[in-house]
Amino acid sequence: MEIARVEARAGGERCPYCRDDLGGVAVVRCPGCGVGHHAACRAEMAHCGTIGCTGRAGRGAPPEGATAAPLRVEQPLRGLPLAAAALLLLLGGGLFALTRAPAPPPVDPHVAAALSALGEAQALRRAGRSADAVAVLAPVASEEARARVPYGLAEVLRCTVHDDRLLAERVPAWEAALSRAGSLPPEERYEAIRALREEVNAPEHHPASSDYYPGEPSLSEMRALVDAARISARLALPPDRREQVEAEERAERERELEALLRSITRGDRR
Repeated sequence: MEIARVEARAGGERCPYCRDDLGGVAVVRCPGCGVGHHAACRAEMAHCGTIGCTGRAGRGAPPEGATAAPLRVEQPLRGLPLAAAALLLLLGGGLFALTRAPAPPPVDPHVAAALSALGEAQALRRAGRSADAVAVLAPVASEEARARVPYGLAEVLRCTVHDDRLLAERVPAWEAALSRAGSLPPEERYEAIRALREEVNAPEHHPASSDYYPGEPSLSEMRALVDAARISARLALPPDRREQVEAEERAERERELEALLRSITRGDRR
């Protein structure tokens, strides 16, 4: 059997049996007249569908005395799927090259240094070494260094180093003062703790962020300790003196509340 490639004719070659177009399918050629048939049609007829063709002998047998010519089976083009796949691959690669994201810009060295220092300081702070954290942050948290980084990162640096300094410097001093006050007589103890409370609650000692870390007492815990110590010292006073300081504390709380409301109204509450 001969295998050949079939090219669709401009006018469209048709099977003489079913009259359908022969393009793109397997075609069996008559050995006598060369007319193409669908393979299924040729098998069904068992002879050539062309009138007067000598290939009309039953089941494709040639007439007596004639030399049997082999049937030629023509196949559609086999290279088309491969060519189409190659074309799609090329188009897809070009589309990817056009649409892929551009390379990210290089990281600013000042930003990289600040982020690295923040990470190192956090590890030190969690280990209870706030003083070391302040030393690590100092080079990147100065006013000049903060001017080289974006505003958001500059604020993180400012707030972090502020709170670390409070934890490293002020909190230990307040704890020592509170411990010393516990050994004083009732009146002196109350006055010492009252003065300590004013210092702890001073605006410059407010935390710049709400991020408190394990390993050291936080600023809010320090305030709670001082308030509890003041209550204890007040209860140890003589009755007349206790009533007097209770009235003073009520007036003090009212002043603090009024100041808070004014700051909220002005919008300068941090």
